Amino acid sequence: MYRGIAYSALFVVAVLLQVLLLDSLFIIPFGVPMLYLSFLILQPFDRNAISMLGLGLLLGLAMDLLSGMDGLYTISALWLAFVRRGVVILSLGKDALRESFIPSARVLGGGRFWIYTLSALLAHNVVFFLFEALTFDNFHITLSRIVVSTIFTAPFIWAAAKLFPSFNKK
Repeated sequence: MYRGIAYSALFVVAVLLQVLLLDSLFIIPFGVPMLYLSFLILQPFDRNAISMLGLGLLLGLAMDLLSGMDGLYTISALWLAFVRRGVVILSLGKDALRESFIPSARVLGGGRFWIYTLSALLAHNVVFFLFEALTFDNFHITLSRIVVSTIFTAPFIWAAAKLFPSFNKK
């Protein structure tokens, strides 16, 4: 019950901050911080695949509706929800899936949390920016947008994990 309220608050705050503030930031032409992904990345590792896909769909639809996109956020959020289990296995090992903890630097350790976060962001950003471009012309620009956005978003995810320490309570 308590986790549900905390995750609902994270969902609302992350989506509203993304739509109202971060989407209008123009830090570097290639960099787009994507705080809304913290909702999917900070889910417990033991959450089943169907609920992750449902949460990814909910997050993507909310972002598409609020930002006026035609499914780009839904496609990429569903992709992240789909590959998250594989990202956890590749970045943290299969044993991490048996744990019911929420990913954070305190629980995983700083290095492992950064590896997990950067891997998940990279998986999302590849799909997001390739679908946004819909061409391989100027692939170097698309590639630079993937890398820069991944690097810009990671500190936001880390801050979200720090701001919601209540996630690690049972």
